[in-house]
Amino acid sequence: MQVFDKFGQLFYSYYPKTDKPFYFNLNLDKFSYTGILKQSKKKLIYLTGFDKKMAKMPSKILIQFTNNGDKASINKKTGVLSIDAVYKTQPFFILCFLYGHEMAHFIYQNNGFRSPMVESDCDIFAAKLMLKRGYNPSQVLGALKFGLGNGTEQDYRWQKMIEFLNSIKTKLI
Repeated sequence: MQVFDKFGQLFYSYYPKTDKPFYFNLNLDKFSYTGILKQSKKKLIYLTGFDKKMAKMPSKILIQFTNNGDKASINKKTGVLSIDAVYKTQPFFILCFLYGHEMAHFIYQNNGFRSPMVESDCDIFAAKLMLKRGYNPSQVLGALKFGLGNGTEQDYRWQKMIEFLNSIKTKLI
């Protein structure tokens, strides 16, 4: 099964190995799909262990699209989140991931140098935020994949995200 957003971009994909139903959240918007899709009366929630660290976040963030070789970065003093202009045309869930990742830098300090562990913690924070807001794991992976390059750090971050997503439980309410 594949679900596409209103722009025809892949929103979600799933290839079942059993006949058991598979549940996922679909944002309210126009979409198209292949396969069989049935609406459930229940909502799927992801039990991610989302914590209350949001208290460290600034009260106001200004988002600007500009040329940014780091894809996205945040100035913790001014609250300006700079996102590379190429992301302006990408699906919204990718922007959500970038936003969550950069917000996590208020919590996970890197002490002036880039650390794969800190970057991975920020990725997982962004994933938890997205899942809490109703996005699904394939969107998290799609956003991460879009933003990662090649190399040891990226392999580490990808592996940590896979481990995290495999560890979460779901519940229908």
